[in-house]
Amino acid sequence: MNIHLLAPSAVLLLGAPLLSQIACSPAVNKNVEGSSYIYNAFGQNNSSGWRFQQVHDDLQGKQLTVRELGFRRDANYMNRFAAYDFTVQLILSTAATQSSTMSTTFDLNHGTNRSVVVTNKVINMPATVGDGVAQPFAYRMKFDTAYTFNGGSGGLCWEARISLQRNLITTTYFDAAYSQDANPPLAQAYFGQGCAHTSQTSVAQLQASSSCNYTTNTGLLYLNGYYLDRSGVALASIGFSRTAYGALPLPFVLPGTATAYSGPCSIYGSLDLIFATTSDANGYGTLSIPIPVDLNYAGAKLFSQYLTEDRAASVPIKLVTSNAVEFQYVPPFTRTPISCSVAGSPLSATGTVTQYYGYVTALY
Repeated sequence: MNIHLLAPSAVLLLGAPLLSQIACSPAVNKNVEGSSYIYNAFGQNNSSGWRFQQVHDDLQGKQLTVRELGFRRDANYMNRFAAYDFTVQLILSTAATQSSTMSTTFDLNHGTNRSVVVTNKVINMPATVGDGVAQPFAYRMKFDTAYTFNGGSGGLCWEARISLQRNLITTTYFDAAYSQDANPPLAQAYFGQGCAHTSQTSVAQLQASSSCNYTTNTGLLYLNGYYLDRSGVALASIGFSRTAYGALPLPFVLPGTATAYSGPCSIYGSLDLIFATTSDANGYGTLSIPIPVDLNYAGAKLFSQYLTEDRAASVPIKLVTSNAVEFQYVPPFTRTPISCSVAGSPLSATGTVTQYYGYVTALY
């Protein structure tokens, strides 16, 4: 299907906003979404509790005074995560093993300087709502006493023994790092809500994916639109901001739509690039949009949604809009320098090890 560029724009280079100045492991994920998700221990209810341990090779050689660990929700899950709490004992040490040699026996992964930094303390995990990639590290575990980490002989090993989970009704998914990827796709998170065309009973919907090749510096955005104008023209936008379009604050609700059949139709991203395609008799349209790929774009964000005409609508601006997606460039990453082990009881001596996988962890 032909792609028609209707509006020119600048190069797709956009700096990601910085978080607080903290140590993060893996370091590449400080401001960039991890490649996977995790829920064992902190995010899944188990009447017997959990014993969970993680080793971070990339912190070897660092001198750190750690007072708190932080985690963030995974971007792929847009549902609300309710507040909950649990009782935890948290132990830190200089790791006696590496992520490639992590033992199934928990105690063998700790160094001789292991220290209990949280003693049977109730940790409150806040309610959160999905809203974009690489969200703040909202889930925190503050230590009773600071831990002085001297990474001269190894990485960091931390262990959580969890019991008495309360109000954890649905699984909470956390951001995780996993494996390696020389050509990672863009991270993405949906946001916003579509509105309904007068010929449809469902709201317009965008489903997206991407591919990147860092050897050829090329990539593609795949944008599929559903419940658009039937046998009409569909427009897909790419923008560089979700807070403003020129002087217009975003999101912007199109006049009259809030009380119309459509429901509120909103512009969620700046309309810097517009691409056109045709929709079929069911209102389905698709576009594959070429994008540049470069290491310098790491952390940069793009925002996209579908727009389609609704001539029968009784509103001043006869457009129907879909939900939106936030994309983020992810740089190539080598083998994840962390591994984890988990058991379904805080009293278990051994666990199941998964190499090169674990929570994206912020250290404060």
